[in-house]
Amino acid sequence: MISPLLDIPLLVLVTNRNVVADKNELIARIDVAAQHGVNIVQIRENDLPPEELYELCREVKTVVDGRALVMINDKVDIGASAELDGAHLTEHSMSLENAREIMGAGAVFSGSSHDVERAVQLCSAGIDFIIAGTMFETETHPGKIPEGLKLLEEIKDKIDCPIVGIGGITLNNLDDVINSGAIGVAVIREILTAKETDSVTKDLRSKLDEVLNSIND
Repeated sequence: MISPLLDIPLLVLVTNRNVVADKNELIARIDVAAQHGVNIVQIRENDLPPEELYELCREVKTVVDGRALVMINDKVDIGASAELDGAHLTEHSMSLENAREIMGAGAVFSGSSHDVERAVQLCSAGIDFIIAGTMFETETHPGKIPEGLKLLEEIKDKIDCPIVGIGGITLNNLDDVINSGAIGVAVIREILTAKETDSVTKDLRSKLDEVLNSIND
């Protein structure tokens, strides 16, 4: 069952302040992306001191202004304090049960999966959606051999949770990810390093809708 809070297809922007000039540019790009089709922003800045991470969360929540869900990577306690919409749980995060106790029953949770077993565990526990990957080679994890599209194909037959692909996804390969079983994509550099944030985001959203609609027709 898909959470009513999720607007399918999912276009997730995962933050990385190290690929932009400064925090002001990061906030500005998030603002534009949320205006043009991103419906989830995941704040993944785990090396920031807690006070700075909290401040960033509040700034992102304010600028997004309800146009997208704002989630935090791993740091559930900070996400709860900043009144975010949910959290993304990694393999090293607390349990989903504990995370829901902290953030509340209305929070949205995603979980990382690099194999079928982890995906099945997350889905059985009641995760709202799974972020699976890595799909393709990526600068975020140089030298890592990607699990590839085969991972999506294996997972989709074993679970009924929504799946989002991550890792090296661009406008040019997005359709392969959706055709392999995902109902959305998560991107970093494709939006954060684009010359024109608005046009790239609109193109990603348009293609997502087009490909998923063609599958459902």
